[in-house]
Amino acid sequence: MNYLYRYINDYVEVLDGDRDYELCEKVQIGELLLRFINMDLSEYMKRYNKFYDFLELTLQKYKIYEPKDITAKNYKEINKLIVLNLLIPCDVYCHRIWEYCTDFIKYLPFYLTGDLPIYYLKWVRDDYKENLFDFSKYDFRRIQNDIREMIECCIDSDIQNSKTPAQRYIHLYDETTYPVFHEKVFAINSSLIRGYSFECAEEALHCEFYRMIENKTKVRKCKNCGKYFLLTSGHNAIFCSTKCQQKAFNIKKKEQIFSNPILKERERAVKRMQARKARGKISQKEYNDWSNMSYILQKEYNKKYADAKNNSEQEEIYEEFKDRIFIPLKKSKDDF
Repeated sequence: MNYLYRYINDYVEVLDGDRDYELCEKVQIGELLLRFINMDLSEYMKRYNKFYDFLELTLQKYKIYEPKDITAKNYKEINKLIVLNLLIPCDVYCHRIWEYCTDFIKYLPFYLTGDLPIYYLKWVRDDYKENLFDFSKYDFRRIQNDIREMIECCIDSDIQNSKTPAQRYIHLYDETTYPVFHEKVFAINSSLIRGYSFECAEEALHCEFYRMIENKTKVRKCKNCGKYFLLTSGHNAIFCSTKCQQKAFNIKKKEQIFSNPILKERERAVKRMQARKARGKISQKEYNDWSNMSYILQKEYNKKYADAKNNSEQEEIYEEFKDRIFIPLKKSKDDF
């Protein structure tokens, strides 16, 4: 698979070279990289470790130490072993795969990465015999950790540092400068297109990271889920989505209720009144009237409780609040 990357202002375009450079995706610079480091690779790494261990043992068995040691005979035998020991047990595609493809070494990385949600990680080398060697290029957990560390040290917006992201990178990684990737010119039909073509996923991700530095891209770790997200201009969000914001709000609310007896008591009363409403003991209007009254009482007694001078005074305030908020409930105590 051959992808071409074009960086245009604040965006990156990914073109599929196997489909006449058809546009696959156009996103803001940094989005592809963050999508990668936020991925859950636990299932992928189980498969990677199995592939890696099998290939290492197989190469030792056939005494293959470099591509020139591969012969037509052992190449065919290794292909068959890959199907029997890797593809079928891992349920990659189907058992009939042998009928329409006999060169599994060529597409081994694709079988390994086939179910990943990010298509540009599915690299297939031109020199496919190299797929049996240096398989660590597909150790995406290592790459993920390396890039996450660079983000945390260099472009995380919560870092308190007077240095620029580029200065942090040069200082932390003891580099006089960071690598520069050169654009190439590709002839497509009757026109020329400039872009970047990479040897592997790791190279593409590193280029994206350096582009983020150059573009002064700001990122932050979500306070709820811990995943990184892009900070858009003029916004200082602390959550990656409204869903995470709502979850964090609910957690905070529960913590407040748990630690505050006034809030806890009203929450208990709310559940009881909702139960009465569900059984038809009170109308919706009666419930709404009580809810408004109890909320006003909660605010009033919450302030009193916070201003209390000692534990004894707090206890008196709490008991008084409990009596007042449960008055409508005590009238129908038999309902419970």
